Amino acid sequence: MLGFNKNTGLRALHNLRNEGLLDFQRGRGITVAGTPQQGAVVAKVRELVEFCRLQGYQRDEVIRIIEGLPRRSPSGSDRRGQEPQQRVGSSYCPVSRL
Repeated sequence: MLGFNKNTGLRALHNLRNEGLLDFQRGRGITVAGTPQQGAVVAKVRELVEFCRLQGYQRDEVIRIIEGLPRRSPSGSDRRGQEPQQRVGSSYCPVSRL
């Protein structure tokens, strides 16, 4: 016995899957699918998709909008994998992650 309700455990596993952290494969079990950072991105993308749906956009329209965005940040550097930055006075400092 694990000391918690089976339904609570299943709900937690499904939440982690929905966040992009776990992958459920029939016959293979559950594997870790991503990092916490990827999970955070997946959560934000889901929020964006839901917002766009409520605004009347179709999936292909949202994809076209995203593909039309510049590939680099306004500062000209690709910041993927780096700490998010917050402007403080005239300099930047890392923002703590949740």
